[in-house]
Amino acid sequence: MSYHIESVRLESFLHWPLDKPAGIKLAKAGFYYTQFSDRVKCNFCGIVLGKWREFDQPLEEHRRWSPSCLFVEDPELTDNVADLAEGCGDDDFAGLSQSKPPAGLNTFDGRRATFRRWPKVLHHLVNDLCSAGFHYSGQQGDIVYCYACEGGIQDWELQDDPWTVHARKYEECPHVLNVKGSAFVASAKKYQHECTWL
Repeated sequence: MSYHIESVRLESFLHWPLDKPAGIKLAKAGFYYTQFSDRVKCNFCGIVLGKWREFDQPLEEHRRWSPSCLFVEDPELTDNVADLAEGCGDDDFAGLSQSKPPAGLNTFDGRRATFRRWPKVLHHLVNDLCSAGFHYSGQQGDIVYCYACEGGIQDWELQDDPWTVHARKYEECPHVLNVKGSAFVASAKKYQHECTWL
């Protein structure tokens, strides 16, 4: 699901159990309904909130519990992301590229500096992501881009290996080929095939 798009978030509230706060206000505040109790989740920072009361203001609660959320800080920025993503059509943004990577991202330290707002639950991946050539987009959620091939990946899981995921999605990436080699890429692709059939 593309929960970075407000209309998609709003659709998730079809079976919302409360009259207030209304689903439209929650969707406008960056949340989608998890379909469990009255819990909602922000697609941008990952916070989950529940136990809503009639007079709660969703955007204020979002700001209170996740003040550094990109959506809370600049809702207009996310509108631009939604427009871009809506035309993309691929939930994990495979193949989504930036037009020009920012300067300084060809170094580990330069990439590392972009992860200050990275989701805390995935913090253990940061050094491996940087080694694998990725920098954090800062746009929403966990989208990262490679400085070399400009390929984008999101929806990281706790056990993911950034090198392997990078090699699977962007097998022609010069960074992966230069550092890991074509044998590694072939191995990563083979592993993906084996996993698909389990």
